[in-house]
Amino acid sequence: RVESPQKPSLWVHDKKEDTLGRKGTKNVAKINGYYDMKLLTGEITTVVESFFSKQLEVPSSLILKKILGYMPFDEDERFQFSEVKNYSLVRVPNFPNYMSWFHKNGSKLNFDKTKVELTKAKIEAAGIGEEGISTLELMIEMSRFFVPMIYEMNWQFFRASKNQYFVASDNPVILNNPDEKQINLSFSGWENPGIH
Repeated sequence: RVESPQKPSLWVHDKKEDTLGRKGTKNVAKINGYYDMKLLTGEITTVVESFFSKQLEVPSSLILKKILGYMPFDEDERFQFSEVKNYSLVRVPNFPNYMSWFHKNGSKLNFDKTKVELTKAKIEAAGIGEEGISTLELMIEMSRFFVPMIYEMNWQFFRASKNQYFVASDNPVILNNPDEKQINLSFSGWENPGIH
């Protein structure tokens, strides 16, 4: 369905309510004040969200324009876009919850035990255990592992034809190995050589 450019919107399926409806793009997949921090003075600061906006989102929009225009980008831009993809994975509220859950339950899962233990060690190195950790700390620590992996991967970009669309979700980065029947763990999946 094509919408007027004056009224950009998305079709949204609410899994909890089992409803489908159209919403404005500013009202979808966001939590107001998610990175707000309360200072000792009691004042609320938005410095973290400002950092993401100025240092990641605005520069990455220029890289996206290059991609859409079939233009090459340099190594610095590749590294910067690797950071954007990393933070797209870990900036969702479900990520720290999943890391805590995996740390507690990983050994009970039907996965390669060596990889599970390596993954748990990385989670612990980032300072997270069963008690959890703040989202901000976790995101920063995880970038040390994820960004170099993303940078070294082979990249492909897919562009939908006119009047054709991709189905998206509120988790903007999903890891998938087409040769495996089960979905990869978000954390350990980057190290799988067949990951997409």
